[in-house]
Amino acid sequence: MEAREVTVEPAPARPAARWWAVAPVLAVAALVVIADQLTKLWIVGAIGRGQTSHEIALLPGWLVLQYVENTGAAFGLFKDGGWLLAGLAVVAVVVIVVTAPRLGTEAGAGPSRPLLLLSLGLVLGGAVGNLIDRLTHSYVVDFVRVPIAQITLGDTSYHFPNFNVADSAITVGILLLLVNLLFAPERKT
Repeated sequence: MEAREVTVEPAPARPAARWWAVAPVLAVAALVVIADQLTKLWIVGAIGRGQTSHEIALLPGWLVLQYVENTGAAFGLFKDGGWLLAGLAVVAVVVIVVTAPRLGTEAGAGPSRPLLLLSLGLVLGGAVGNLIDRLTHSYVVDFVRVPIAQITLGDTSYHFPNFNVADSAITVGILLLLVNLLFAPERKT
């Protein structure tokens, strides 16, 4: 008598189980939004509109807090494209919220799953943090400036644009997502 191998397909995850599996994404996103909004509130109160100074040198020449109203995208790109960017942020939020529960419950997701969920949480939190600014002010408050990050070509000096906690979270989240996609072990189907 010949033994036959039997494979059992896992039962589909219940909706509640899928949402619990994505709880880390929502927790990271919530922490990013809270940190982003609190730092922006402090900056606006300390060096924002109506203040006598719009700059605090933490490490002169290296790290400066400087109040800027950014009507463009992350790092000052696409100036005055606020509503288009708000729409793109809403799309990113919807895509992450819809796809993350499936990613959180995939069988055999392996060791890269926590990194994937962390990266999605960072991007989601950053997108929501900047979206809040865009919807309430029509601009995003940026305040971190790194004066040493500049280059001069000819007579023109280029410097790294001001940024905030949300921009940092989005950047780190995208980098982690790329690392996850490039170096995650292939899954067997």
